[in-house]
Amino acid sequence: QEALEAGELRAQALVPLADKQVIPAGSTGLARPDELFFADAPEIAARFSALDAHLVPPEHPQAAAWAHAGVRPLSAAVTVAALAPGEGEPAPTLQARLLQRMPLIRRVARGEGAPEDALGFLNAIRIVNVEKLQQEYRLALGEDMRRSAPEPVQALLVLGEGVLYVEGRVPPPWLPIARELAREIAQTMARGPGRAQPVGGMTLAIREVLVAESPTAAEETLDALGYPD
Repeated sequence: QEALEAGELRAQALVPLADKQVIPAGSTGLARPDELFFADAPEIAARFSALDAHLVPPEHPQAAAWAHAGVRPLSAAVTVAALAPGEGEPAPTLQARLLQRMPLIRRVARGEGAPEDALGFLNAIRIVNVEKLQQEYRLALGEDMRRSAPEPVQALLVLGEGVLYVEGRVPPPWLPIARELAREIAQTMARGPGRAQPVGGMTLAIREVLVAESPTAAEETLDALGYPD
């Protein structure tokens, strides 16, 4: 770490260490960087059993060097899969609402610190209605793929598919939808090791944008909440 900060060691020189046992991890001795994760998301870690030996604190003095060697934040290493019977159906009304309010959602994101050039994924989201929805977290650990127990959810954004799955409720589950958008926006603001930031405030602001009777009403709400235009 000291050599990195002093410019005596280039970060690229640490990359070949990814599959070498060089980092102390709990009581197991040394471990490979590509099998360790920064414990930035306790709520995700709790979904997997016997994961403690693979977690290191993001506040560790050597965290920056470990990141260059291949240690990743747990929140960035996991993937989330949607478990839903059938293929689902398009949701034209919801899709139209999301498209109509997209400029205001981007306004919220910018106000929270998200870079504008990282928000392109918002325009590519396709909404699919499903009758019943569950999510499953997946984590690659060496050659082993660990899976969490399936759990029911009302909305789930799977960015790799470009799909926002939503249970076909009336009214729509606006808060879970807003939460999924806020979580992904927060990922665009992640910078190296560190604990995942809460997205409660951004979630509530996006929900207000979605439930407002009109774009004008949504804009007035954001004005009142202090989001810059």
